[in-house]
Amino acid sequence: MKLGFFTMPLILLVILIIADQSYAGKKDNHTLTEAELLYVFGCEYYTGDQVQQDYKQAVQLFRKSAEKGFAESQFRMGVAYSIGKGEVQDYSQAAKWFKKAADQNHADAQFRLGLFHLLGYCGAKDLSQAIQWFQKAADQGHVNAQIYLGNSYGSGDGVPQDFMKAYLWYNLAAASGNEEVKKKRDAFLEVLDFAQIAEAQKMAADWTEKHPVNKYNQVKP
Repeated sequence: MKLGFFTMPLILLVILIIADQSYAGKKDNHTLTEAELLYVFGCEYYTGDQVQQDYKQAVQLFRKSAEKGFAESQFRMGVAYSIGKGEVQDYSQAAKWFKKAADQNHADAQFRLGLFHLLGYCGAKDLSQAIQWFQKAADQGHVNAQIYLGNSYGSGDGVPQDFMKAYLWYNLAAASGNEEVKKKRDAFLEVLDFAQIAEAQKMAADWTEKHPVNKYNQVKP
């Protein structure tokens, strides 16, 4: 592993060792790969938790990790380019990195990519692509993606209008405890009959049984 350990300040080397041990414990005693260590080290610079905060240094480490294929670092690169923190703001670069992470089933990246297509940050606005990425993220339990699907089915934007599916996705998102989503869900009680509500609730129960919550759900830098 070539991380340049002998050029690192001693405190940073200690941080890596501690991070390796604690993070490995969360991964069922899995020894961290070089890409994962680079990511952990990048997080230290990003947050300034153990070292002086340095976004540029954090992004350099995320990039090295991302280039080795680590999805969380690819997501962080997308965030860096999208908000201009540690890198010059560049939506095309952000989209590229979000796509790499999204293709590895990273729910947050899938949601961000959906937003990019919705807002036209990947070129022309593409509601169809946005819905596809929201669907992928929602199927992993990503609450914001579920809300966007509820909005889309309720309004008919990008998909055929379907109040039962709108109720379904709002109902799933409401499990997070979001009171505003609960209000949106309950508004459909005025337009759906008892049988339709029962069917939508069954759909939600079936979905919950088939889709475990994703470990990357709602991870934010």
